[in-house]
Amino acid sequence: TDGLIRISVGLEDIKDIKTDLARGLG
Repeated sequence: TDGLIRISVGLEDIKDIKTDLARGLG
């Protein structure tokens, strides 16, 4: 279960990073 939690948290982090990149490029 820890692995799944880490993966879900990682995906959230990736979403935040993509949002920041989109704002920077936009």
